[in-house]
Amino acid sequence: MSKWKNTWIGLLALVGLGIGLPNAIASKALSASGVGQEGVDSKGLGSAEPGTWTVFSYPSGGVAREGRLYRGRRHGEWKSYYFDGTLAYQGSYLNYKQEGAWVFFNKDGSKREQGRFSEGLRQGEWIEFFPSGEKMSVSQWKDGAQQGIRRHFAVAGHVSMEYTYLDGLRVGPAKQFNPTGKLQASGNYVRNGKQGLWTYYRATGTRKSFGNFDKGLESGLWYFLYPEGEVEAQGPYVNGAQDGAWIGFHPDGKTRFEGPFKAGEPNGFWVHYGTNGLRKSCGQMKAGKRNGFWTEYDGFGRTDDQASGHYDDGRKTE
Repeated sequence: MSKWKNTWIGLLALVGLGIGLPNAIASKALSASGVGQEGVDSKGLGSAEPGTWTVFSYPSGGVAREGRLYRGRRHGEWKSYYFDGTLAYQGSYLNYKQEGAWVFFNKDGSKREQGRFSEGLRQGEWIEFFPSGEKMSVSQWKDGAQQGIRRHFAVAGHVSMEYTYLDGLRVGPAKQFNPTGKLQASGNYVRNGKQGLWTYYRATGTRKSFGNFDKGLESGLWYFLYPEGEVEAQGPYVNGAQDGAWIGFHPDGKTRFEGPFKAGEPNGFWVHYGTNGLRKSCGQMKAGKRNGFWTEYDGFGRTDDQASGHYDDGRKTE
């Protein structure tokens, strides 16, 4: 190995360790490496900040990220760029851990998120943004875990969701709002899952349905309501699906239908009633479709032989 070749290998080793070199020597050492992925420029030389300014490049030559390396670790401000050169993020490191204010950007250059780190963990207030610049969410963090109230916003500015966190888990009261800012749902969370009574609302503000959740799934008796408040239907849920005997009502309280569900689909013998309280039809349901013989009735409760018939997988066969 020649004397000059040994010299360049030694210089490259010094650059990799973050030891500053005179401008001319540093630039020659980088060009001699032929790697094209890491480089040093004069911005880091002679600076009060420790470490060597380092540039990582895309194969095309564009800058991928840049900042200082001190003893082989990221130190001070670093920037990362998308392939087209748009800034992706900007923030500082201390002992190779994110520290202080950080900002993240979308590919179109709009701000995506901002907040602070301490020893690599999120701390304090973090804000997410819509591409148009309005706030999308505001959350609180402590030692890398969400704490307290997190609010999501609609583009128009009003709150769209409001949750409470404890040690990174969604717990306690929660609210969801419709696009006009009116309450859409309210209830509680336990360890990230909906638990206990939840109520859902129409855009007009009237209740639409209510019932209980267990570990994030609908469970037990649920009620669905007409806009005026009367019960439209009621029945049980098991593991998030309608299961068991359900009954529906006309607005005046008369029975509209009754029959069983299984795993979220009507199964078994079902009966439908008219507003006069008389039967309209009855027969077997299988996997949510008519199956077997169905009897149809006229408006006076008399059998309509012409309308009645056999069904196979929801299709009338005779």
